[in-house]
Amino acid sequence: VARLRALLAGCESGTLAEGIRNALERAALSTSEGVEVDPYRVQLLTLHATKGLEFLTVYIVGVEDGQMPGHRTVQESKVEEYPEARRLLYVGMTRAMDRLVLTRVDERAGEPAGGSMFLQEMGLQWAMP
Repeated sequence: VARLRALLAGCESGTLAEGIRNALERAALSTSEGVEVDPYRVQLLTLHATKGLEFLTVYIVGVEDGQMPGHRTVQESKVEEYPEARRLLYVGMTRAMDRLVLTRVDERAGEPAGGSMFLQEMGLQWAMP
């Protein structure tokens, strides 16, 4: 947060459009050089951002029909878009070099969360920890 505040300092002047432009220019030039990173940190990424990367352990949280990418595709019965949603889950799953953990809940906001049609297609079943 301190780094973000420092990055945005001085971007308030002028119009809103100028402030946004200045903030984006400063962010583009910002680096993490010299900043030590904890080797045991947890990296949070979207499934889109994981393409081409590999990790020892990957956790994909919320592997439920209502949470997975393509949920609107399923709701609106856009069958032609299923392959892209399926591919995105596959990309995330194949980022694990050693261990892949998929999580889900039985219900969200008092409503059944459902399964994951893509995992059912693969013949995978849920196991309680």
